[in-house]
Amino acid sequence: MADSDLLDLIARLGTGALQNELATTSQATVASLTPTTNGRFVVFASITVTTAATTVTLSCSWTDPQAGAQSYTWENATNLPVGVRLELPLLIACQAGTAIQVLATAGTANQVYVTADILRRG
Repeated sequence: MADSDLLDLIARLGTGALQNELATTSQATVASLTPTTNGRFVVFASITVTTAATTVTLSCSWTDPQAGAQSYTWENATNLPVGVRLELPLLIACQAGTAIQVLATAGTANQVYVTADILRRG
């Protein structure tokens, strides 16, 4: 198995983290994947707010092979109540060698958790 085949296999399994705590109010990368070949990907994300309502920004950025740099924002400085919020999945095309990133910012440190995953399709 070639190195690129192994990296693509890992990409098919997905990448991300369960319950990434946003420990600061600075933007954080909560999931990232750089594919070795062009492909289709599904990006999933959810937000858990504990203690008290706070503002949250959650977005995804990638490079589409035909359209260039792209971004999608699920939440834009949205005041979210305590609880879990499931975001709609994104189906995207990404160019080889460019990162898919899920980025999050919390208005209050240590009370927002983000779970995100990036899965290769086909």
